Amino acid sequence: MGANRNCIRSLDPMDTKSTAAINAGVTTNITVSVTVTAAATNSLLNAAKVGTTGADPQNATLPTAATAGACTAINVPAFGCAADPVPLNANLQVVKTQRAGITGPFQATPLTVSHGSIIQYQIALTNAGPSVVSGAGFNDTVPGSFSGISIVSSTGSAGVAGCASSIAGSVITTTTTTLPSNGTCTVLIQASATTDTVGVVNTATVVKPDGIADNTPTDDASSVQTIIQTQANLDIAKTNGVTKLGVGTATIYTLTVT
Repeated sequence: MGANRNCIRSLDPMDTKSTAAINAGVTTNITVSVTVTAAATNSLLNAAKVGTTGADPQNATLPTAATAGACTAINVPAFGCAADPVPLNANLQVVKTQRAGITGPFQATPLTVSHGSIIQYQIALTNAGPSVVSGAGFNDTVPGSFSGISIVSSTGSAGVAGCASSIAGSVITTTTTTLPSNGTCTVLIQASATTDTVGVVNTATVVKPDGIADNTPTDDASSVQTIIQTQANLDIAKTNGVTKLGVGTATIYTLTVT
């Protein structure tokens, strides 16, 4: 590159490094130390752009914040670009519990309910940290043993923004705009138990957005088991098949239980 000044500009944020002349075929390593801030969120991209004062016809100008910020990959969108995705660590967790009716405590253990009764599910999506996560959520497909599915509430706590849920058929989709460390998005779902089933399993699963590394995937799904029993409704009928009897006349009565 002759005697011209060479410059690399990196978004770390906006760190500029200059070198002396770099001869043809020679590689120069430049080290930049950075610290990911607590407020950083996904997707995080570390971009850099190289340039000269004229010796390189493809990079004939020194980089700027704008040209470095436009880089999304090696030589994209221009020669001299480089970009490195920085995955952020965040332990996303989901916990699902259930209860019979609309009051009382929720439980994670198997629940027995009567045919036709109301059941509620509580699903809590939590970010155990350390990074702030954008676009985290969960999906939950309610089994066919339940009908009349509805969302009672979607509530964010501890700084959560955009905790929202929707239904498409039997699929519940919940998303968050921002899920900070220790933040929780809690969703309450209600349905009716309409098909007798022994041990129907209902599972909620975390949807992890791009740019997040979850090193604890074992808590990315949570299931509950429900036993739906037929509700008894006994009836009895009594008849002897005649409308009247004379004094001293014997008769036989038939009792029918249904």
